[in-house]
Amino acid sequence: MFNYAQSLNETFTFISLIQGNALEKITRTSNDDLLYVIDLQSLKRSEKIKACSVLEGKRAIICSTDPNEESVFSTLEINTESKVLDQGDVLSIDEYVKYVIYNFQNKFPDTELSKKLGISRKSLWEKRKNMESIRKNNNQLYLDNEFLATLALAKEGILHPVDKLMNQKEAKEVEESGYYKGKPFPFPFIIAPAGEKK
Repeated sequence: MFNYAQSLNETFTFISLIQGNALEKITRTSNDDLLYVIDLQSLKRSEKIKACSVLEGKRAIICSTDPNEESVFSTLEINTESKVLDQGDVLSIDEYVKYVIYNFQNKFPDTELSKKLGISRKSLWEKRKNMESIRKNNNQLYLDNEFLATLALAKEGILHPVDKLMNQKEAKEVEESGYYKGKPFPFPFIIAPAGEKK
């Protein structure tokens, strides 16, 4: 995306669909603006339909990591050698269950997620509570690959003017004004608050 925008010598607006005001931000953009929209895979089916209707007629590149994503738009599949579950190691069953819960809990209702894992809803709830307890006790920070890649892009100056995580004051300013260092920026570049996925 970054190379594409650079080759056209234009900027783009970066929007994550897991932000509460993402659809509002898309609506406010002009049809001539170039949009880079991520996290489609995190939405429920009804939310995806609403997002697609808001994106209708916009110049947008929509990113999803779900290989089974249904789309009304033209699609391009990009394969990579780096797959989350194919790093040369075999995950234990507990690690796999934790991975699925962490990455798909916002996509599927508990009943469906527990069926896909072959466990009861009560077991799913217990595993989720256990994961939260471990995180709180160990003070661990979980960052997904997308966040790490975005942080690397900021460090390289590709997300100019952002070159680091924002402090609380900067984040509040961006949230209120939509600007960072005098340039439009769609959201605060921070690590998600405790309990939220990032």
